[in-house]
Formats: sequence, structure tokens, C-alpha cells
Amino acid sequence: MRRVASLLYLLPAVALGAWAYWPITANFFHGDDFQHLYLIADGRLGEFLVTPHGGHMLVVRNALFALSHALFGVDPRGYFWMVLATHLLNIGLLAAAIAAASGSRRLACAGAALWGISPLNAEALGWYSVYGQVAMTALLLAVLGWLGRVLRDGRSASPLAALGAYLLLVIGSACFGTGIGIAMAAAVALPLCLPGRPNRFARWLFASLAIVVPLLYALVQGLYRLITGGWHASIAGTRDTLPDALTILSLLARLTAVAIARTLTGDWLPGAWRTPAMIGCAALYGLLLALALWRAAPAPRRLLLACLLLAGGAYGIIAAGRGGVASQAVFELSLRYHYCAPALLVLAGCLALSIVGAPLAARPRLATGILLAWLAALAANVALSPPAIDHYDAERKTVAMMKAVVTVRALATPAGETLVLFNRPMPPLNYFARMGEFPGWAGLFVIFFPSNEVLGHPVVYAMVDPAIVAQLRRRGGRRTATLLRTHEEALPLLAAGLPPAPTASPTVAPTPTPTRRAPTRRPTPRHGSRRGAPR
Repeated sequence: MRRVASLLYLLPAVALGAWAYWPITANFFHGDDFQHLYLIADGRLGEFLVTPHGGHMLVVRNALFALSHALFGVDPRGYFWMVLATHLLNIGLLAAAIAAASGSRRLACAGAALWGISPLNAEALGWYSVYGQVAMTALLLAVLGWLGRVLRDGRSASPLAALGAYLLLVIGSACFGTGIGIAMAAAVALPLCLPGRPNRFARWLFASLAIVVPLLYALVQGLYRLITGGWHASIAGTRDTLPDALTILSLLARLTAVAIARTLTGDWLPGAWRTPAMIGCAALYGLLLALALWRAAPAPRRLLLACLLLAGGAYGIIAAGRGGVASQAVFELSLRYHYCAPALLVLAGCLALSIVGAPLAARPRLATGILLAWLAALAANVALSPPAIDHYDAERKTVAMMKAVVTVRALATPAGETLVLFNRPMPPLNYFARMGEFPGWAGLFVIFFPSNEVLGHPVVYAMVDPAIVAQLRRRGGRRTATLLRTHEEALPLLAAGLPPAPTASPTVAPTPTPTRRAPTRRPTPRHGSRRGAPR
């Protein structure tokens, strides 16, 4: 019966999350997605699996990307239905973690619904390359749900369950960059929650994350260098862009304030009010936490501190990794940094509310009425101000144009001739083109056409920069090596496809055509002239 009641409390949160974010199923690929699809379609799966990309460790995310490509090909609908399903799972896992930590199904429903519809989730859910953070959040929430049940029941952590939670955290560190920060923070946070002699094995196990995760990161980087012959460009310049400690702390505070304010207020506040709202919401949240820490029993206090440490780990690694190359305003606008950490802040806030508002639990009717009013307000928020979701229609149009150009040119090319196309850049990926990693429209051709032959014509793309062509050939897979040409290499193919010049025939003198002399007409006598006048 309790499970049925828990499901009834869970359904409104899941329904609101589905209502807010089902439009992402109409999204298209964007940005880094094309780079990943290109590596997969080019037959470079081994390189793709260990490609770090932006300093992240993405082995698990890349494996999920390759699996999605095997299941759905280049149809984005399957990708984003999987993202939506994972988000709804995360809403349920967050509700379970809040219920385990606070003992309140009403708070679990309210908190999970608030986070599930948050506009901060729009970019993480609408951009498939960020799916690793969504998957990592599921693993983390499963661990926190287990930890909350252990602390609620007052029992020690079994070695087998602790090992399972440990493996989930290690896997999560290979899903997205924030997973590394969370795993490093978990090396402190989880031993803090498991005191006593019976939990000695679990404490030492979780503390070893501080050593195992950096070693795993170094191993993945080494494998990438072994396969490609060099460090990834995003790693090579990392030491030159690391910010100082004061910048990291400043960005950490701003990221936290943005998460609290935007989660609570959504997109209702105009830009001029956002900074005061961030300060006010962060101050109220901090006051609630301080009051809860003062009144809490030891076990809930440790869990509350653990949630805050994990959120700090998620935002701290972002501040350290991006603080040297991005301004503070970028972190407010780049919503992809705000998926996992806001869930942790909501969990900590609900736990604090359960401690401070304990007398309300003795009045279930009043608590249920407050919950219903809260859910109604959230539903009105989704109806009146839904999350702003970018469907990336510009990228969809670019791909459609590329397909049309290839097809029309193939139809116009004589049978048996090679189709030579001059390459074009793809603006969102010009950075990768400069690094010799994504060849513009030629890369799109590799992704969206199954082979280097269209309608019986071999296809080649001519590129301007011979150095980039050489680099792409050297690192290219089974299709890039034969697809790309320099302009000099493409000229003979173009000349072979041109129609032959007309041959000169012997000139024959034209026969002169006799001209007929036009008859002369006698001039008409003028008025008054005597010529022709009657006698």
C-alpha cells in the first residue's frame, strides 16, 4: 500500500516534467553532435570512445552516443526520446532520494516537480552532446537514494551495496565533466555520512575515489594519444587557461546563486531584476540551510552537508575548467552547466525544510493542501511560461541544403563521371575545422550519406587548405581518406568531366549572293513646281 501511495505522489511530478520537456523530441543535432556523428560514421569508433572533448572524460557518454547511432541512425527523434525518458527517470529518482532523506512523500513530490520543470534543464536536455550529464545525474541520484535509506534506517552500509554505489560514481565520472567533480567531492562527502567502525570499508572505498578517478582520467588521455598520436587540443592548452583560486570561488558562488534563483523563479523575472533576485534567493536559501544545520540531528546534518559538497564539486570543476576562458555572464546564459547541481540543491533544500518545518508533518491535511496549491502553481508556470527550447532549425536547414546540392549535382553529372564538390564550412563547427577535426560540408556528407558514391557517381570534396586535408587524411577513417582532395588534385577530375571543346572545320569561302538593285523612284514634284504641271 505504501508503494501505491508513493507512486501516486510521484505521478504529478513526472507528468509536469513530461509536459514541460516533451518538445525536445522535435530537436535536431547541434554543434558537437556533428563532430561525434562524423567520427562514428567515418569508422573511427575506437578514437571516438576515448576522445575527451573540452577536458571532459566521456567514455561512457561516447558509448551511449555510439549505441544511439546504432539504434536510430541519423534520425534525431530516437535520440531525444531517450533523453526525455532519462529525465523522467531522474525526476522519479530525485523524488525517491528526497523521500528517503526527509521521510516526506509530499516534499518529494514538490521538490521533484520543481526541479523537473526548471528552465535550467533546457540546454542539457535539448543538446544531445550534453546527455552524459543527464545519464550521470541518474547514477548519482541512485547513490543518494541508497545513502538516504541507510541513514534513515540507522544501519551500516553493506560492503556489496557500497561497492555498487562506488562503481556508479566511477561510471558517472566518465559520463561528463561534472561527474569528475562529483566523484572527487564524494571522496569526502560519503565517508562523512558513514561514521563508525562498521562502515570502515565503505569509508575507505569511497575515499579512494580521489585517487582512482584521476588515474582513470590519465589512462583515457593516454589511450587517446596512443590512438591519434597526440594530445587532444582541449587538453594541450589547459594549463594556460586555469583561473586563480579567487576567480574559481567567485564563479562557484555565482553558479550556485543562478541555480537557486532560476529554479525558484523560472523565467518570470526580467533581466534587470535577476541580480537582485539571485542575491535574495541565495540569502533565503542560505538562511534556511543555517537554521536546518543548527536544529538537525547528526545523521541528517551529515547528509545535508554531503549534498552541498557534491553540488560544490559539480560547480567547482566547471568554474576551474571554464573560468579562464569565459566571463561570469556566460555561466548564467549557458544552461548546460545547470542540470545535476540544481537537483542536489533541491534535495538539500527539501531536507532542510523537513527539519525546519517538522511541526507541519503533524498536520497532514494542511500539508496536502499546500502541496496541491504548489502543484497548481507549477502547472500554471508551465502553461504560461514554458522552458525556452531551441530546436536548432538552422542546423536542420543546413543539412537539408547540403543533401539537395549533392543530389542535384549528381543528377546533372554525366554517367560514369566523378562528382566534384567544393567544400563549404559549417559555421558552428569552424573551430573544429581549424583544428583539422571536422571538414565542414564534407563531414556532413559522411554523416548523412551511407557511402562516397551517389547515384552511381564517386564523390570527392575539394578543400582550400592542403594542410587541413593532409591532417584529416592522416587521422581520417575509411571514408575521409578517399573523399577529400586539394584544389590542385581536384582540377584534373573537373577537366575530365568537362565537355570536349568543338573541333575546327575547314573554312569554305561563302558564295556571294547577287544583290538586286533597288528601283529608283522619281521624286514627287513639290507643290507649286512647274514640272508636271498641266499645260
